[in-house]
Amino acid sequence: MARVFRFSLDSILELRVWEEKQSEFALAAKTGECTLCENEIKTLAENRKRTGLERGRTGLDLSLFAAHEAYRLRLSRKIERLQEVLARLTVEREDLIEAWKKARQKREILSKLREKKHFAFERELIRRESLQIDDLNTASYIRKLSAMEGTRG
Repeated sequence: MARVFRFSLDSILELRVWEEKQSEFALAAKTGECTLCENEIKTLAENRKRTGLERGRTGLDLSLFAAHEAYRLRLSRKIERLQEVLARLTVEREDLIEAWKKARQKREILSKLREKKHFAFERELIRRESLQIDDLNTASYIRKLSAMEGTRG
């Protein structure tokens, strides 16, 4: 009967793998939020720059100049708010990175322990098979000797 390797902490290892994946998903979601916020800031900054260039082409129309300036000011305020949001999201993301690293480390510890136990199991299995083969060879040799002595005597 062939023995099968069983790791007593497999259920805990599965839990650690699940926890690592959950922290990875949370990190990916937060990274996506950061990227969206960064892209929105870039878009607003480009709009603000373009509005500044258009303002120069308005000539002496003061009402249009004032409208452009008000729009640029509104874009600047929105950019500032988004930069504050991005700073908060970045801090949250850093916390999630740390949580993911801890989850990964916990999983890796159990994974390495499982590998060591499996390696020891395989080594013991090979040792036992080798002993069984030696026993069979010894028994076969003894039978041959007995048979040879039986024919002599």
